[in-house]
Amino acid sequence: MKIRPLLAALALGVLPVSAAHAVGVSITIAPPPLVAYEQPLCPTEGYIWTPGYWAYDDIANDYYWVQGVWVAPPRVGYLWTPGYWGFGDGFYAFHSGYWGPTVGFYGGINYGYGYGGYGYYGGRWDGRVFRYNTAVTRVNVTNIHNTYVDNNFRARTDSRASFNGQGGVVAKADARERAAANASHAHATGAQTAALRDARSTHNPQAQRQTADRAQNRRVTPDGRAAGNRRDARISRNSNASADNSRGNRRAARDTVSRGSGSGRNRNAVSHGNGGGRGRNRASFNPGGGGRSRGPQPARQPRTQSRGGGGAKNDGRRH
Repeated sequence: MKIRPLLAALALGVLPVSAAHAVGVSITIAPPPLVAYEQPLCPTEGYIWTPGYWAYDDIANDYYWVQGVWVAPPRVGYLWTPGYWGFGDGFYAFHSGYWGPTVGFYGGINYGYGYGGYGYYGGRWDGRVFRYNTAVTRVNVTNIHNTYVDNNFRARTDSRASFNGQGGVVAKADARERAAANASHAHATGAQTAALRDARSTHNPQAQRQTADRAQNRRVTPDGRAAGNRRDARISRNSNASADNSRGNRRAARDTVSRGSGSGRNRNAVSHGNGGGRGRNRASFNPGGGGRSRGPQPARQPRTQSRGGGGAKNDGRRH
């Protein structure tokens, strides 16, 4: 399957708003027919319906459905032009949707609920107030009173095809729609991008993990697991080993002092182990009984065992 990815800037939403309707991705397999669903009730006044559509997962190499959502428009007076798939030159290319003062061309696709393939008749702006056409839009009239009823509309097509072009919906942009494409635009809102992200992670959890790992510049194994940086792992292991050695040395120093000093406290003692003992006069360690050492003591000759056959002990001492 051949895929034409768009520039990373488009994926991150950093292109100028005039390019918001640019082609996002193109592949060689047609998207499935539109999904039939019931529109949820409008949650609050001022929100506008943005219909569901098919998106493409380039990691799973498959389409996934993005649910439609009610969202607040980026500014008063703006309407949503849905994105759409278009077929041409052997590829199915996705044209991103955008916000603008008028609705542009969206492939003639009948998304329903006011998006019949041309314009939008699910509601209209009346000054700074958005009013809902309850003939095609589901709202709770108990809570939302900015409503009207208008059945004077006709969908561009009855087809459930989700793409424009050969084998799908055959439609071309008129002068008004072309003018809308060249007008000022705004990108999809945060709620819309969140719906896209959630749909993708639900469809393919591995894609979400790999996207997050790549964003953190981490390597990803073929099975989708994140592989940490080897150099960082070595540094971490060395740091842990050094910490363990340091703790071990301190523990050995405490044990050495404890064994030699008995019940007393030797302020002049220094440990002969790996750790550093605590001493005031740097005096040699007194291996005798308890009590305090009042000064440097002569070194005591260690006992040696005779290698002769008698097994007698040689307790040679130097005083």
